[in-house]
Amino acid sequence: MATNILAQRYAKAVFSMAAKHDQQQGIIAELNGFRRLLQQNPSLRAGLLYPFIPRARKIAVLDELGARGLSPLARDFLILLIAKRREHLLAEIIRLLNELLLSSQGLLAIRLNSARALTSQQQNTITRHLAQHFGQQVILQTGVDATLLGGITIQVGQRLIDGSCRGQLEKVRYELSRN
Repeated sequence: MATNILAQRYAKAVFSMAAKHDQQQGIIAELNGFRRLLQQNPSLRAGLLYPFIPRARKIAVLDELGARGLSPLARDFLILLIAKRREHLLAEIIRLLNELLLSSQGLLAIRLNSARALTSQQQNTITRHLAQHFGQQVILQTGVDATLLGGITIQVGQRLIDGSCRGQLEKVRYELSRN
């Protein structure tokens, strides 16, 4: 089964369980904090995410973290991932949970990369056009990717809209190679 489909299933299940207890924001904040903790602590990340570490040891680490403030729902979810050997999906599941939370609030997260930094006026114009196009309030996250050569790429969930020079050149190269 494709990784992103599995991650979507886990994210929807956790979000649904959290919604039953009205803890969506809390659980997502906890998991975001846990992700930051893993990013800042390479040895902890290695201990929990590397597949050759025994499951019992990983669960013991989670139990210790749970004693330091991890909620039972977050702890049980992380233990389930370990038991099913799905730890590698954690970052994608957390990303999807954040999208689900925004969506439940009527917001749409959009990632925009450009070849150079956009002015605030350009960002506002793009945000306004995207909000009109998608019919939702947009949370725009911007980044700079010099490899685009020019133009922009827009990512909405799993969908990528490529309006970059690099993307256009790749399309031309593909078309020429087909002939």
